[in-house]
Amino acid sequence: MTAALIVAFHWQMGNTAWDITGVFYIAVAATLMWMLGSSARRRSFAHLPVAEGRVVVVVPTYNERPDLLRACVRSLVSQTKPPERIIVVDDGSDTPVEPFDLAGVVWLRQGNAGKRGAQMAGLAHVGAAEWADFVVTVDSDSVIAPDGIEQLLRAMSDPAVQAATSASCLVLNRTESIWTRVQDLEINLSNMVMRRARSSIGAVVPTSGAFAIYRAGILWDNAEDYLTEGTFGDDRRLSHYSLQRGQVVAVDEAVVQFEMPSTYRGAFRQRTRWFKGYMRYLPWEIRNFTGWALALRCWNLTLVALYPLIVGYVLVAIPLLGGQVYWQMIAYWLVLLYMQTSLYLERPEMAFRSRLMLWLLLTPLLLAYQMMVIRPAMYYAATQTRRMGWATRGVMA
Repeated sequence: MTAALIVAFHWQMGNTAWDITGVFYIAVAATLMWMLGSSARRRSFAHLPVAEGRVVVVVPTYNERPDLLRACVRSLVSQTKPPERIIVVDDGSDTPVEPFDLAGVVWLRQGNAGKRGAQMAGLAHVGAAEWADFVVTVDSDSVIAPDGIEQLLRAMSDPAVQAATSASCLVLNRTESIWTRVQDLEINLSNMVMRRARSSIGAVVPTSGAFAIYRAGILWDNAEDYLTEGTFGDDRRLSHYSLQRGQVVAVDEAVVQFEMPSTYRGAFRQRTRWFKGYMRYLPWEIRNFTGWALALRCWNLTLVALYPLIVGYVLVAIPLLGGQVYWQMIAYWLVLLYMQTSLYLERPEMAFRSRLMLWLLLTPLLLAYQMMVIRPAMYYAATQTRRMGWATRGVMA
């Protein structure tokens, strides 16, 4: 269907020859069909046994709202597969975190060292290198479903899998503003289509900071590089270490909820921080990735390079020079977006009628969100990779 739409629009514009644009359109269609097909088939781990081994969870926190941190920790102690230790590391918050008494939870406070420093300090504090088989990383605003760790451990029972992350990420404050509603749809798209597709070939990059699990050796064996190499793109870097040893996958059944920025400024700054990691590590990924991981990264880089040229040509050059608006391109883009966001109808913890209505109403707004927030943040991030500060949600919002 996607290929037919592309060919139809290509021909409608009077361009019936199979020139470079036709080849490009077909390549885009083929990639989208592969992603949609892979996400529809989905790689499941629910039939696998829970991996045996001791689990440690580390939760770095900085200026987090107390209610969110409390909800995070309580969700971890209520797991069907309880971890041996949960370490909460207050990374120099302006107001020190007030510990509360829960079995198996260790509280630690240190001067601000960034997410990586907080993670490794917490693990060292409990001597996890001596006994842990798996390390779970969780953001301090994440609320994990009761069987979340159990579901990730099912994926880890496959010896080829070195890391696993959630493919069911939900926006906890979805109803707070129009920005959070649109981000809930966009996060669903990123996970249910893109992350699922990458999981089908074991090449998920990056894992989610909200909820992920690693074989313990991934962190111990790369500790020096991880601590000294940078201060952002933390989850992407852990994905790199994992891919060098095997597969990184996404698990549908491992559900996590977390907060997203409720303002345009907050959303833009968050995306800039995320894309800084992408831009910073792009040369490393081109040099070190192989196979499908490399092919997907090169294809993504091609689209990143061509996007401003295509949009400039369609939205600026054609209207100014040709005296017409190429509405077909916008309609084509919107149709493709509806096809991809249709997986929002599978979103858990929401009535089907609400999912259907929000899918229909929010998808056009997602198109605007991509053009106003995601793409500008991506290109702006390319100019900010030398700035090494650890931007936090507290600063951002």
